[in-house]
Amino acid sequence: MVSAAIRGPGAFVANRAAIDAARAAGASRILYTSHQAASRDSLFAAQPTHAATEEHLAGLGVPFTALRNGFYASTLSFSISTALETGRLVAPADGPVSWTAHADLAEAAAVALTDDGVLDGVTAPLTASEMLDLEAVAAILSDITGRSVERVVVDDDQWRASSIEQGMPAAAADFTLGLYRAAREKEFAVTDPTLEAVIGHRPTPVRTVLEAIVAKR
Repeated sequence: MVSAAIRGPGAFVANRAAIDAARAAGASRILYTSHQAASRDSLFAAQPTHAATEEHLAGLGVPFTALRNGFYASTLSFSISTALETGRLVAPADGPVSWTAHADLAEAAAVALTDDGVLDGVTAPLTASEMLDLEAVAAILSDITGRSVERVVVDDDQWRASSIEQGMPAAAADFTLGLYRAAREKEFAVTDPTLEAVIGHRPTPVRTVLEAIVAKR
């Protein structure tokens, strides 16, 4: 069961409905795509939803796996698109994140789906092996492109106002701002060997993901 791609209270309602439907249909085991930093107290709005969903799963009495996926490295495409044009990666203050490739997490999910003895219950964080903040990302982009990419830190309110002015819905701006605030509190500053052990090879480096993003432009 893939977590609902919506924001707000409706996300948990949708997750719960899908899980309850699976149980009613007689599912012998339920797998859910959670997040490495799932917590009721997180500053990033997606995490309390994941935590509530995990709690619901745990209370059903059905075998389950909550895949605590590392932060998707592909989301960096949203942060760096303008930077590749302007040479300035402008964002609020952030913190280290263990950016993890979708392909590696999909591989881990496939293993979990086909082997009932792997990744039972709430998993350890399924992360890549390195943590990078946006300053480090900017440095990698400079190296990949051969052009200087400067990391520019702006005030939260300034970033929010600018993003809305450029067309981002206010709700989306607030949601994204929560990501930066959570990163500052080191919510995503964790690496764990579990993903590598499950997939049997070293997780994809962030640089490889960034190279693919740049190549598609």
